[in-house]
Amino acid sequence: MSALATIHTGLKTLGIDQEDARDLYQHITGKRSLRAMTPNEQHWVIEELRRRGFKKASNRQQKRLEGKFGPKLQALWIAGWNLGVFHDRTDAALIAFVRRQTGLDALRFLRHDDDARAAIDGIKGWIEREVGPVWSRRDGLISWHKSDGAKVASAQWSLLSQFGALPEPGCFIRYVAHVVGRAVTSPDDLTPRDWHAVMNQLGERVRKVRHG
Repeated sequence: MSALATIHTGLKTLGIDQEDARDLYQHITGKRSLRAMTPNEQHWVIEELRRRGFKKASNRQQKRLEGKFGPKLQALWIAGWNLGVFHDRTDAALIAFVRRQTGLDALRFLRHDDDARAAIDGIKGWIEREVGPVWSRRDGLISWHKSDGAKVASAQWSLLSQFGALPEPGCFIRYVAHVVGRAVTSPDDLTPRDWHAVMNQLGERVRKVRHG
């Protein structure tokens, strides 16, 4: 795989959108375009993506999550990775986990309602045993819990608070506004993509404080 293809795969795997990617490029190389970079500079970007958790799977390891439950399972697995529960965010690791927990092959838990529910409940249960309530929280941030992204982000915030490692600004709503780059007064102001960006930013901090 070429350097450009590797970078694009890494960005997709880590959930980094185009604007955030350009900011990343500029931070590392001083350039906002991959095409403007030298091969060495492109390699620096790849190394940074790997530092953030991107692992290129071999052809033998690559397994696509196809089926109507694939996106839900992937989102849950990545949420667990951003909460510092899972050390490997790849689909192969997700498939292996579900197989160990349920004995089901990927075809069944990706396509059959009952089997998918067993897989989803297994992942949620593991996450909440590690970090406490995420999807059933009842606290002062409840008005923000209209999306799973908000629930995960506020759980990340609570974890960082417990470790004394909250980012600046040290207010959840102000921090969310800082990440998305605009004023935020209501959860309705935010899109799933916004929450994805917040989760990714907080995920780096959570993994660092939980695992060093």
